[in-house]
Amino acid sequence: MKNKKYVLKKCMITAFVFLGFCFINTQNAKADTTLTTSKGITLKTSELKTTKVIQVPSDSGVTSDDNDKVSRGAISKGTEVVNYAYKFLGKPYVYGAAGPNAFDCSGLTQFIYNKFGVNISRTTYTQVNEGIKVNRNELRAGDLVFFNTEGSISHVGIYIGNGEFIHAPRSGKPVMVSSLSDGYYSQRYATARRILN
Repeated sequence: MKNKKYVLKKCMITAFVFLGFCFINTQNAKADTTLTTSKGITLKTSELKTTKVIQVPSDSGVTSDDNDKVSRGAISKGTEVVNYAYKFLGKPYVYGAAGPNAFDCSGLTQFIYNKFGVNISRTTYTQVNEGIKVNRNELRAGDLVFFNTEGSISHVGIYIGNGEFIHAPRSGKPVMVSSLSDGYYSQRYATARRILN
């Protein structure tokens, strides 16, 4: 019986970190290859022939797509607001509650902004007049998004990026993340306001 030779084709791996992103370029990796990046991402494959880009969330919130002409300080502050808001995921909705153990929608936004020394009013009906108006296609982390859920502007959340926002929806639904493209919210979207300039 002839001896079979197994050949591991050349595997070229390049990994580097830039602004919190980890790029991995793999070509013709065969056999059972295990790779670990400096960010702790492990890739296991029996055959990998394509170039893959893996994006690791950065602490600063600045991405290569941030080509709008805003200051890095504003982006960073908006990301800080969003990161703080995540701490309240799962907290119950209670009408009239303003935290920290329960919230209604405007109580959540007021509580979170207050943590950063920004005083906004208590209700959705007044928060919609604060800051500056922002077009939907110009939203960035930390902007307030408003909805017509009761025939008028009656609901607010905080935009977190990637078409999503965090909010306290209604009784029986705790603080959660929802999508602006969700049928319910997409149809009821009203406006947005930027509180952080």
